[in-house]
Amino acid sequence: MFTILAYNSGNEVSLDGLSKSSGVAKNTIKRYLEYLEAAFLIRRIEQIDQNAKRFKRAMFFKVYLTNPSMWAALFGQLKPDSATIGAMTETVIFSQWQYATVVDLYYARWNSSEIDIVSLDPLTQLPAWIVEVKWRDRPYTSHAELDNCVEFFKKNPNIDLPILVTSRTISDSPIQHKDVTFRFQPSSLYAYT
Repeated sequence: MFTILAYNSGNEVSLDGLSKSSGVAKNTIKRYLEYLEAAFLIRRIEQIDQNAKRFKRAMFFKVYLTNPSMWAALFGQLKPDSATIGAMTETVIFSQWQYATVVDLYYARWNSSEIDIVSLDPLTQLPAWIVEVKWRDRPYTSHAELDNCVEFFKKNPNIDLPILVTSRTISDSPIQHKDVTFRFQPSSLYAYT
């Protein structure tokens, strides 16, 4: 179970999917997830929708390794152009936030759009800030890849601007797209700070 979750770190999973792929009952998987979280090996993140509302019956969630180096220990070293580097970049960035006690972190998914990290204000339960995690520089020149952030911002205008988009190498601020301000920062630098 841990190997499956570790391999899918940074990706969305469901109890149904885990149950079907492993042949283990959902209640048993719930207990395993609780054990792995209690052992500080993984962290589950709940999903919200584009209106920043939680689901009453959460079917999907993201799982992150608490220490991204466990991935390399289990599966070998990643190359910069590996198919899983995007999810691991998200895992690395999230692992830096996981110990912050002053933020409640979620991810937003609706239709075919997603925001990787959403921080909800503890008092108002409204989004305070968001981060779109990328391991490529294309959104800097192809602004259409930022439309998910624009859509989320239009529904939640209280989000702090500029919206942070991590990249592979680009650092620039401010960038305007559809009347929303963005700033770009390399993923490695953001994880470091």
